[in-house]
Amino acid sequence: MDCRTNPLLIESINKVCLWPLALIFLRIKRISLKNLDFKKGFIPLGIAVILLGSADFSFNFAISRGLTTIVAPIADSYPALFVLLAFLIFKDPIKKQQIFSIVTTLFGIILLSVFSGVV
Repeated sequence: MDCRTNPLLIESINKVCLWPLALIFLRIKRISLKNLDFKKGFIPLGIAVILLGSADFSFNFAISRGLTTIVAPIADSYPALFVLLAFLIFKDPIKKQQIFSIVTTLFGIILLSVFSGVV
C-alpha cells in the first residue's frame, strides 16, 4: 500500500504535526503552562485516551467490514451529538436551526441506510 493512500499513516502524521503548531500558538499568544495541575487532569485524560482509542478502533473495524456508506455519515454527525449533550448536561437551549440540522442529519443517515441495502 502506498503511503499516500494509507489513512492510518496520514492520521498519525496529522496528530504528530499538530503538537508543534499548538506549542507555536501558545508561544505567540504568550500563554503560560506553568501552573498546570497534572494530578487533577490525569483521570479525565486517561478516560479520553481510552474513549478515543476505542472510537478509532470501532470506526476502522466498521470501515473494514464494508459499511462505509453507513459508518462515515454517522461518524461525521458528531456536531449533532455535541448539541444534544450540551442540552442534556449543561441545559444549553437548542435553536431552531440546530433542530433542523439534527433532523436533517438523521433523515439523511436513514435514507443512506435504506438505499444502500443495509437495513
